[in-house]
Amino acid sequence: MGFPSGTRLLKNLTDPGRIEYGVASSIVAGAFCLVDPARLRPGGRLAFRGLTAGLVGGLMLIELKRTPALKHNPIALAGTAAGVAGTVFGLSEVSEKLDARMMAALTRVGIRSPRVLVAVVSTLASLASFRSGTATDDDDGGDDGDGPFYTEVDPAIRSLVDGMLQATPEHSSAALSAQWATARAEHWTPPESDEFDRWLEFSVDENTARVVPHSFTFPVKAHFRAPSGVVAEASLLVSEGRLRSLMIDVVPGTDELESYDDGDPLESLTSWPAIEDVTFVLDTP
Repeated sequence: MGFPSGTRLLKNLTDPGRIEYGVASSIVAGAFCLVDPARLRPGGRLAFRGLTAGLVGGLMLIELKRTPALKHNPIALAGTAAGVAGTVFGLSEVSEKLDARMMAALTRVGIRSPRVLVAVVSTLASLASFRSGTATDDDDGGDDGDGPFYTEVDPAIRSLVDGMLQATPEHSSAALSAQWATARAEHWTPPESDEFDRWLEFSVDENTARVVPHSFTFPVKAHFRAPSGVVAEASLLVSEGRLRSLMIDVVPGTDELESYDDGDPLESLTSWPAIEDVTFVLDTP
């Protein structure tokens, strides 16, 4: 049995469900406990605080990939991780004082190497937490059938997106069309045949070329009249260089929306619009 390639190893180390990530993150957490901040020079202490905050922020970023709502939202992921890292850095002085008190208390009760003990306990606790978390995920998957699940794209949706991508030769439309040809609908719960969702996610072949910029809304929108009378639009979202989702929303600034005060103006939608019922509109800056 050979060793995994560097690329695959890196992927496993940043996958919150892989044992490689669980072991590596637990060892790193334990190793940080071996450092005594009080023995560091001011510059070294500042660097250690930054490294600790960065590590916690990075681990949070990886852990949040378990959350379907955030998994494909890089802005929300980065913002949350940055907020956590900033909080950790801001509380560094308080944390260091608590660390010193804990080490002093362990020394007083006869522990000769308190930092080694804390590092071992921290590593084992992190491993136990990882195993517990993956076991919970497995149990939930068995009970609720957590996805992702993949289904073929509805022909009406495929025609709609084809029309949007073919409406302009620019904005990486050719590359996105190549991705779209391989697309399957992605669901995080077992899909219901009679359920209509105004937000759809897709999975495309990873071997297709990514587009630049990596995250943007495709500028061609499909406008149509909703049953309530308001003008709605279907939009394509690109994330991490791949076509990721299709959503319906009310066209911003539509006149009908100002006079509509009876709940959600799109609540009466029960299906995606047919291509003959839409008008393709290219957004301009």
